[in-house]
Amino acid sequence: MEMTWRELLRNIASDPLEQQKILDSLNINAMTLKRWINGETNPRPQNLRLLLNALPQHRKQLLLLLTMEFPFLSQEISLQEEQNALIPTAFYEQVMSTYVGVSQHMRSATVSSLILQQILKHLDPDLNGMLVYVAQCVPPAKGQKVRSLRMMSGNGTAPWSTYVEYHPQFFGAESLVGYAVSSGHLTALQTQDEIQRIFPYDQIDDVRSAAASPILLANQTVGAIYIASTQVDFFSHAHLSLIQKYVELMCLAFDKNEFYLLSDISLGVMPLREQQLPVLITFQSHVTQQIVLAARENRTLTRLQAEKIAWQELEEKLFHHMK
Repeated sequence: MEMTWRELLRNIASDPLEQQKILDSLNINAMTLKRWINGETNPRPQNLRLLLNALPQHRKQLLLLLTMEFPFLSQEISLQEEQNALIPTAFYEQVMSTYVGVSQHMRSATVSSLILQQILKHLDPDLNGMLVYVAQCVPPAKGQKVRSLRMMSGNGTAPWSTYVEYHPQFFGAESLVGYAVSSGHLTALQTQDEIQRIFPYDQIDDVRSAAASPILLANQTVGAIYIASTQVDFFSHAHLSLIQKYVELMCLAFDKNEFYLLSDISLGVMPLREQQLPVLITFQSHVTQQIVLAARENRTLTRLQAEKIAWQELEEKLFHHMK
C-alpha cells in the first residue's frame, strides 16, 4: 500500500528539528500538526502551499501525495509555475533605466548585481538556499585563446550568503560553469551524486542541484551564470526557461569587446579552490607592481589595465601549478 501524505509528514516530523521547522514556517502549534497527521483535520489551502515550501527536500514526493487527496493543488502549482516563468515587466524597465543611467565604468558591476539579486528573489523567494554568480572569461594574451574563467560577482541566501565574498576562484574545464561556456549550452545537474560523478573537482558544500548557462551574444560568449540550490531536482523546465531569459538580459552588463568567439574558447584545467587561495591573495601586490613598473617607465597604465595584467599573471601561475 502506498504511503499517504500524512504518513510521510509523520515520518518527517519525528525529527524534532524538522517538526520545529514546520511549526515555525506555517505559524501553527504542535497540536494542529498532530491533528493533520492523525487525519482529524485538514490543512487550509494556504497551509498546504506553505507546507511544500517548508520541506524543499521532500517537496516532489509530498506534492505527489498531497494531490491524491487535494487535486486542486496540482493545478494551482502549475499555474503558479507558469506565472513564475516570466520576468516581471517592471524589472526589465529597472534594468534599462539602470543601463542608461550609470556611467560606463560602473555599468557592468551595477547591472550584473541587479540581475543576480533579482534571480535570487525570483527563484528562491522562501530563502531555502541558493547561490548565483557570474564567471567571466579571463582576457587571453594577444593571439591566444581563452584558457579560464574567473568568478566576478555573485550573491546567495543561507548557507551561501557570503560565499562569493570569501571564495574567489578561477574555473577551467573541470567545472560545470566551464563546461557550459565550452559547449555553449545551458546544463543542469539535478542531484549531488550526478555532480560528484561528472564534476568531482567542482564541489560546494550543501549543493544538491546546480545549473550553468553561457552568456551568449550570437556566436560569442563573455562567460556564464552559475546557480546552485539546496534542493534536489530543483531545476524544472520552467526554471530553466526563466534562467535563460535572465542570462540573455545579462548581456547588457558587458561591453562588446569582452565577448569572445566560441571557437576561441579553449579552457585548461585549474587546481582545486584550496590550492588557488595562496596565489589569489597576492592579487593586490601584483596590481601594485604593475602600476609602479609603469610609473618607472613613464607609461600610462590605468588601474583596470593593471588588474587585467595581474589576473593574467595569476592564471599563468595556476596553470604552472598543474604541470
